[in-house]
Amino acid sequence: MGDEEGIVGVKRLESIPGFNIDRVAAAAGSDPDVLRMENLDTDISPPPAVLEATQAAIATLEGNS
Repeated sequence: MGDEEGIVGVKRLESIPGFNIDRVAAAAGSDPDVLRMENLDTDISPPPAVLEATQAAIATLEGNS
């Protein structure tokens, strides 16, 4: 499984086409005019209500996939 040597895939994802994120990143290069999503990471915590809703959801079968 997997297209590239050393890459191990999983059977449940075999029918899902990839989008080759490594190729996308390489195409963007180091151009400062290209907005790269990984540069938008922050250390700001979500609002308390969001944390509470997330905690409640993961305790349910529907919310925990």
